[in-house]
Amino acid sequence: MPEAYEEAAKRHYTDAKILAAGQRFDNAGHLIGFATECALKHALGLHEPQKENPKLHLPQIVSVMLKRLSSRNPKAATLRTLLLQGQATFFHDYDVSDRYSPNGTVTSAMYEQWESLAKRTFGAAGIRQ
Repeated sequence: MPEAYEEAAKRHYTDAKILAAGQRFDNAGHLIGFATECALKHALGLHEPQKENPKLHLPQIVSVMLKRLSSRNPKAATLRTLLLQGQATFFHDYDVSDRYSPNGTVTSAMYEQWESLAKRTFGAAGIRQ
């Protein structure tokens, strides 16, 4: 079954917002990261439908995205710009293994920064909420 990255991105984003509203930032942060990762993989699939998506998580997927998204492709320009501008900080403090961390690892400030990046990534990937 093919991956439904756009649907998964929207689902994870919605669930993250619900959890964040309840001050459950650890799981909200985990899901907002997955939402962003799915949005990136969705965008990569649009720009390179013939290639397999990398089996990577944030933030490691960013360097692969930058290598594979052509700077000559105007449809990829917004996403490349977002990733290049934030290359050093784009989910730099996110780690998929934080799902095993103690409560309180993800702060409200971390979550808010990640949510802001997720929104921008959704826009650059052409995903509407």
